[in-house]
Amino acid sequence: MNYIEFEIGGKLRGFKFGLGFLGDIQKHFDVDFDAMQKMTLKNPILFLPAMLYYGHKHSVIRNRQPITFELYEFEDWMEDLKGGITNENIMNAVNAMNVGIQHIMGKEEETDNDTDNDTVKKK
Repeated sequence: MNYIEFEIGGKLRGFKFGLGFLGDIQKHFDVDFDAMQKMTLKNPILFLPAMLYYGHKHSVIRNRQPITFELYEFEDWMEDLKGGITNENIMNAVNAMNVGIQHIMGKEEETDNDTDNDTVKKK
């Protein structure tokens, strides 16, 4: 699922990691998709607050609520989290973002229950 909720900044917040999020974060950093993925590992200090900001922004927009927060607030709130950027909620948000990206890019992981797309079953 490309949606997650957790408490940050003294409030329960939702984070939506879909197409709107992906477009906004690429525009914010002026990078293509591959460079964005590399940023997650090379510069998490810069990337993670922006990921949360744009993820929350898209959750708020989808719920037709006003945007009442700024990127720097997510930077401050992350500093206050136990474990900082390695906080369990941050790691779960990264996972939700990755699942959303995999879905958008059509690269969802196959399970053992998946059937071969080339096989046609006839009755």
